[in-house]
Amino acid sequence: MVITLQYHSQKQLGDTMSGWFEVSQASNAQYRFVLKAGNGEIILTSEYYKAKASALNGIASVQKNS
Repeated sequence: MVITLQYHSQKQLGDTMSGWFEVSQASNAQYRFVLKAGNGEIILTSEYYKAKASALNGIASVQKNS
């Protein structure tokens, strides 16, 4: 079973670009996140993390460094 949470993010680079992160939990209880573009296309998939907090830290890192 996969549980999905959405985190919306916007960043301005001249024009406003929108996308969102989805965090999901796999059947093995590990978490991963994907970054989706405004049109819903997946543009980044993370590795698996043992803790949800680690996946959220991964999202924060992508937001900070992109």
